[in-house]
Amino acid sequence: MIKAVLFDLDGLIVDCDLMNYSVYKGVMAKLGYDFKVVDYVQNYLGKTDMKIAEMLIDKYYLPYEVKDFLKESFLVESKLLKEGVKLKKGVKELLTYLKENNFKIALASLSSENRTRNILKHHKIDTYFDCFTFGHEVAKGKPNPEIFKKTCEKLNEKPEDCVILEDGEIGIQAAGMAGIRVICIPGMKVPADEYLGRAIGVYESLDAIIPFLEENK
Repeated sequence: MIKAVLFDLDGLIVDCDLMNYSVYKGVMAKLGYDFKVVDYVQNYLGKTDMKIAEMLIDKYYLPYEVKDFLKESFLVESKLLKEGVKLKKGVKELLTYLKENNFKIALASLSSENRTRNILKHHKIDTYFDCFTFGHEVAKGKPNPEIFKKTCEKLNEKPEDCVILEDGEIGIQAAGMAGIRVICIPGMKVPADEYLGRAIGVYESLDAIIPFLEENK
C-alpha cells in the first residue's frame, strides 16, 4: 500500500535541466564561448553547481574563481526565474489526483527553501504539499538518504508505505539506501540501465503514474 508520495523538484516538477543549461550557456556566452547542450548533457548534468564551476573554469581556463563564477551564475539564474521556469508535463494532474485521493504529499529537495517556495507559489501548487524538507535541514546531500528519511519522519509514515518520484541517478540511489520504493521519470538525461532497473516503474510523465497509484493506494 502507498500512503505518501515524495517529490524531488529540479528536473521532476520543473524543467530545471533546461534552465540550468541556459544559465551556464549565458555565463559562457559573456566570455565568448558557445556552450553546446550536448556538452552539458554528457559532461555536466547532474553535478553540483560548485563541481560544474570547477570543471568549466579548468576546461576553458576561465578568468574566474569558483565563487565568482557561482555569483555570475546566480545573477543569470535570478533573471531566468523571474521570467518563469516551466512545469513538467502532468504535474498539476498528478497533484490533484493525490490530493483528491488522500495521499500525503511531500517535497524533498536540496534546493534552497526560498527558491523552491517561490517556484511553487509562482505556479500555484505550493498548497498541495503536506510537508517540505530542504537542503539546509540535512547534513549530507544525495545519494545519502538523509533527506528522504527525514521526510518520512515528518509525514509520520514508514518508508515501505511511501514512494519517491525521481528523475536522476543520485536520487534513485538515495531512495534505495533509504529503503523506499522509487519511480523514475527521466529528465534531459536518462539514467543508465543499472539505475532504471532499481525503479519499480519508469514513466514518460508524472500523470502517467496515476494508474499505478490507483492500483496500489
